[in-house]
Amino acid sequence: MNMDGEMGVTAIRFEDGILSCEYVASGSQVNWGKGSVGKLKAWLQVRGESFRGALSLDVPPEGDYAVEGCRRTVDP
Repeated sequence: MNMDGEMGVTAIRFEDGILSCEYVASGSQVNWGKGSVGKLKAWLQVRGESFRGALSLDVPPEGDYAVEGCRRTVDP
């Protein structure tokens, strides 16, 4: 979950320690870049409880943005 709430994630794949997926841009991400972002792709290298990788935009200026984080425990 992010600051905009839940997101629908598609094209999920985990192979050789790399998690990749696609998702529709959320409210705070829609205006990244010069146009309206539709879909983002993520490639994340997972090591234990942490990950590092990139988000890729589907509109100009196309490019990758570095991301990193760690597993967060969510109370029921």
